[in-house]
Amino acid sequence: MGKVTNAAKDAPYPYNLIRAIHGGDVPLEKLAPDIEQSVEYVLTNKMPEREARILQLKYRYGQKTREIAAQYCVTSQQISQMIHRGERMLRYPSRYRYLLVGCRVIAEREAQELQRAQLLAEMKEERIRSFLQPDRFPGPLSGISDTHDRVDTILARCKLDTVHELGPSMRLYNNLLRAGIQYVWELCFLQPHELRRIHHVGQKQVEEVQRLLSQYQLALDDGALSACPELWAYADQKAAELKKLLQQTIEESYCTDT
Repeated sequence: MGKVTNAAKDAPYPYNLIRAIHGGDVPLEKLAPDIEQSVEYVLTNKMPEREARILQLKYRYGQKTREIAAQYCVTSQQISQMIHRGERMLRYPSRYRYLLVGCRVIAEREAQELQRAQLLAEMKEERIRSFLQPDRFPGPLSGISDTHDRVDTILARCKLDTVHELGPSMRLYNNLLRAGIQYVWELCFLQPHELRRIHHVGQKQVEEVQRLLSQYQLALDDGALSACPELWAYADQKAAELKKLLQQTIEESYCTDT
């Protein structure tokens, strides 16, 4: 960044602040049309209150460092350090983009991204429902006699949600990960006594898992799934197909945008 000239320092607010952050005489025509509102937005919403206020005192109200120091009952050197820290914070990309692009443009982009995310979520949900048919077998898992149908129902209810998305305690989460349990559907293949075999998993953690699975209308295995070892391969294949389907949906949504 270049040296801040006297012209940059003498520019009206907020251009004097912009040029100080930029480190030189940034052409004003390159700034966002709503630069005044954008600067105020960043100072109000994206900055620590003290640093934002000190920058306003210096650049907006033209106060000297010693005058600001007197208000805060600190030394001029401390105020200078706070000013430099505030200017450095404004150079962070997450804040500086508001000064170059402007709040209005960023808000429009964020609205477009939100709309796109909503449309993608709807596309995913529609394809998941078509692939897994979640309404096919309502009620508890124990009421589904065919084990393949039971696996389909498990995947339909929890999709590809991870154990982390269940919201377990950190201790339980780490223990499950160490045991190689990553997805919610994998938990449904374990009986309570099998879960207790995992290191540092006791009855309290088993009850926690049962409570968390109930959010999906799921439960630990009652023995029906573990009795058929090939069912794990079936579930793994179904999960892989679902993952591929969701990836295709994402790729198609990008093609639609372009």
